[in-house]
Amino acid sequence: MKKIFIIKILFFVIGFASISYAGNTNEPFNLGISDLELYETLGNLSQENKTLQTRAAIGAGLSNQTSLLLQYIVAHNEDLQQLSQFYSIRFFYNPINTIHFDFDIMVKIDDELNVTPCLEFNLDDTEQQQTFGGYLRLNTPLQNAEEQITLILNPGLYVIVNSGQLLFEYQYIHGQSFRNADRFSLGYNYPLGVFELITEFGILHENFDLTFGLIATL
Repeated sequence: MKKIFIIKILFFVIGFASISYAGNTNEPFNLGISDLELYETLGNLSQENKTLQTRAAIGAGLSNQTSLLLQYIVAHNEDLQQLSQFYSIRFFYNPINTIHFDFDIMVKIDDELNVTPCLEFNLDDTEQQQTFGGYLRLNTPLQNAEEQITLILNPGLYVIVNSGQLLFEYQYIHGQSFRNADRFSLGYNYPLGVFELITEFGILHENFDLTFGLIATL
């Protein structure tokens, strides 16, 4: 039972994360449909009941400061039997965007009408994230009755290595019906023209997950 519950938490946390250009941060999209994303996450790798989660997303810029992202997630067990699926839409607003500091506001709404507001603060050494920087993201899920997650706090750091972005992130997950959870992740994102290759390794409650992804910027 505990393993199943941890898997549900993992689906929720990974499903909420949108790994985009500039690391695990929320960046405005170019005007129009300009972002295509696909991720495969192998979950629960240290246990017998392994999982596979597929995420597909399409993003569009509505203005220079406002964007939206449509996302579909489906999860399977190791026998490829479907465990769950859900849809979500996210609205991004970037009221402050300077060379060294960005402030972003995001709201996610899923197909069960659960709402998750998010605030993100970014500090970067250069305007195009060319050397190193850090971020802090605060998520406060509402009406998430099943998992009872009330807070997700994500501090992260990145450094540029061989033209790619090496990422370190910690997730503090607080809930009403379970003990607090800690997730650590290490990732490397590498740009290839209009594409970006995504890799991430995470640890949650001694369970390991591995993510591969591809982002296309149109």
